[in-house]
Amino acid sequence: MFRCDEVGVKGLTDVLRKKSIALREVEAASVETVKKAIMAELADELRETEADHVITTAIELCQTNLKGANYYEKLRSCFTSNLLTPHKFKRKGMASKQQLRRFLEETLGFFPRGLIGEKNSSMLVDTILDEIVSWKPTEVLEIPNTRLRTLDCDSCRALRSREIKLSREVHVIQRELLKRIAEFLTGLLLKTLL
Repeated sequence: MFRCDEVGVKGLTDVLRKKSIALREVEAASVETVKKAIMAELADELRETEADHVITTAIELCQTNLKGANYYEKLRSCFTSNLLTPHKFKRKGMASKQQLRRFLEETLGFFPRGLIGEKNSSMLVDTILDEIVSWKPTEVLEIPNTRLRTLDCDSCRALRSREIKLSREVHVIQRELLKRIAEFLTGLLLKTLL
């Protein structure tokens, strides 16, 4: 799902800077820009489908949630006050696993749960948490694919609508879309954390 071939926190932040967007960028960017970041090459194929409308609505809701809340302070409160920079969570056990879990869940909470699905959100947080906690900055960070369920994802379910003909089989596009959403959220969580 996510792989950074660069070693160390600096290498990871460089890769995330190029490939991912953070919450503050979601808040400031246009809906089309964020949608392109989520769907990538699927954006043209899914244009004007129900899935496209579901993702657009999810992005608009997220932007509304971010504008209505002081999200930076909310996320900062997940950690103790002695963390001067976010990546210090890796140093000397300064942040507990519970604090990291709370941070990841709070960050995902800005998006509607239907974007990826309730069960998929939990599995994604667990996978990211397990990999981040065990990661050493001298190693490559790789977050493996989790067994996400397409029927939990609102936009994947919306593809079952027969109003628009798709160029490929629905189940293939559903899996690819769910993978793209999971990759987007993984990059967003890591970039927001670091």
